[in-house]
Amino acid sequence: MIWFGIDQNAMLQKLAQNISSNLETVGILGDRQNFVPHLTIGRIREIKDKKYFQQLMGRFHEVELQNQQVVGFELYESILRREGPIYNVIETFSF
Repeated sequence: MIWFGIDQNAMLQKLAQNISSNLETVGILGDRQNFVPHLTIGRIREIKDKKYFQQLMGRFHEVELQNQQVVGFELYESILRREGPIYNVIETFSF
């Protein structure tokens, strides 16, 4: 998976906590991992030279590519299939 990290902030942390709490009320327990805000930009099926790819991507570890104000988000369902993933928008939220 290729993703961009997003700086932590209070609003984002509160949103993650609210989502986790609401999911627990319907019986979906939280992940054991800590919340890491990010934007997934792609998935890779196969990498022939994983070490080279990691070195290449590592060059951008501390690079700020863009500063963007977020005014909302969409909740997606991700269905992984052999032919490729299918993404369905479940709901849209505005801030």
